[in-house]
Formats: sequence, C-alpha cells, structure tokens
Amino acid sequence: MILSIFATLCLKGVLRMQASAEIAYQWHDGDGVHFARWIRALARHYQIFEQLPVERCGGRSISFLEDEMVKKHV
Repeated sequence: MILSIFATLCLKGVLRMQASAEIAYQWHDGDGVHFARWIRALARHYQIFEQLPVERCGGRSISFLEDEMVKKHV
C-alpha cells in the first residue's frame, strides 16, 4: 500500500524525497527519516526487480521449516 501511494505521488510530479517524507510523516511516529529512506529503497528495488525483497527478520535467510534440525526435532 505504501509503495502504491509513493508511486501515485511520484506520477503526480512530487519529488521522491518529498513523497517519501510525506508518507513517513503520515505512517510513522517521529520524524521518520529512516522510514522515508526505507520507502525509497523499497521502491527502487521493486522498480529494478519487479518484486519485493526477501525479508530476513532475525538474521535468518531461510525458514525454520527448512532447517533440518527443526524438522528432526518436530
């Protein structure tokens, strides 16, 4: 949804920095500088690869379900 809003603002002629700052202000508590930067990076990734990046929460790049030790214990 955030990327859709970002794309719409950019198509209307709003600069990328201004669009991401406006979205960050509306969606994030505080000044949202890092969130605005993340929006621009996410939009750039989607523009290049036509898909969202893989999430790597907790430093793991694979699912716990694909881990052999977890399968063995389950």
